[in-house]
Amino acid sequence: MERDVTVKAVFQALDKIKSAEKLPAHVPVIVLGGDGFIGSELVKAGGEKFHSYDVGLEESFFVFFEKLRDKPVILLNVTKKEALSSYIPHLWPEAVLVNEVYPEPTEKEVASIKAIGACCYHIVGVKGRAWPGFPRGYAGGIPCCASFGPEDGGRGYEVLVKKL
Repeated sequence: MERDVTVKAVFQALDKIKSAEKLPAHVPVIVLGGDGFIGSELVKAGGEKFHSYDVGLEESFFVFFEKLRDKPVILLNVTKKEALSSYIPHLWPEAVLVNEVYPEPTEKEVASIKAIGACCYHIVGVKGRAWPGFPRGYAGGIPCCASFGPEDGGRGYEVLVKKL
């Protein structure tokens, strides 16, 4: 249940971001953590436009990255927070980084992404309230994995994304 709801939320977030950034529907999505609990399901559901990268595959990742250089691409972070900083120097202006990992990217990471000319989004969660509320990049939302999906009675199920 938790994985299914999160995967659906991530796809909804990607649709919002593609629309906001005017990206083509077939834009390649590179899934950092593509062999993990959430990532493996995203890659399976995403089909041929989703590319999986995981721990230990950095060399092949950078070779693949070179093929995409200067083209629109989404880099979807569903791995560990620590992994993000090693990929940032290899981004280019047409790249869009989407973070689904807790916590959100640091101010330093966001500044590095912006300096390259790329942009970064954070998946806040699903629109809702909690008491006490979630801090910082999660304010106004409920974590995707803790939410009720549309099939589970969630009414007005709306994923919140924040451009950082």
